[in-house]
Parts: sequence; C-alpha cells; structure tokens
Amino acid sequence: MRPFLRGHEIVDTAIRLDGIALPSNLLRDLAGKSFYFPVNPDDGYIDGSVYLESAHHPVDVTSLNFSAARDGSLTLIVKGVYVFDFEGLDDLERVSFTLAATVSSCAL
Repeated sequence: MRPFLRGHEIVDTAIRLDGIALPSNLLRDLAGKSFYFPVNPDDGYIDGSVYLESAHHPVDVTSLNFSAARDGSLTLIVKGVYVFDFEGLDDLERVSFTLAATVSSCAL
C-alpha cells in the first residue's frame, strides 16, 4: 500500500504480511478463490504490520479474494483492520480497509 494519508501528509509506506497459508504458490490456482483468516492471536492469523510514525502497527487481514478478469489478469482484494491504537496512535484506533490490486497481468 502506497501512499498512506495521515492528516494532510502523504506517507510512503507498505503493508508487510507474513505467515499466509494458501493452498498454492501459483496464481492460476488461486483465481476465483477466497480465503478467510482469524485475527491475531488466534491460530491461522496473518502476521501483518504497517510502519508509520516510527512504529510497526499491526494489520489484521480477514480475507483475501483472487478474481480473474476476462483479459486474463488477476486482482487481489484484501480486507482487514489497521490496529493503530496498539502503538500509541489512539486518535485513529482501529480502521477497517479494503485494498484492490492487480497481481498478474499475464493470461492465467
């Protein structure tokens, strides 16, 4: 995810996700599939964070949806929650998000 808006300031950052258990590393195998995850600390959660204001803030990803388009591209839709109150951004607390990105433009 780039950029991130904090107040009126644009911050260049990225979400880091680790420990994702998917049935395949091949994008063509994931096309048309959705996966749901519990939040930390429940077993099976995705270990995620985003770096803002000198701290890594937890990111709870609750679902990944891989959608194939007619042109052969693959879009990933990620849903979850930024947990800003964990590292002291109490004014933001928890913020739900939905992100969409093309992860492959090659024919599947």
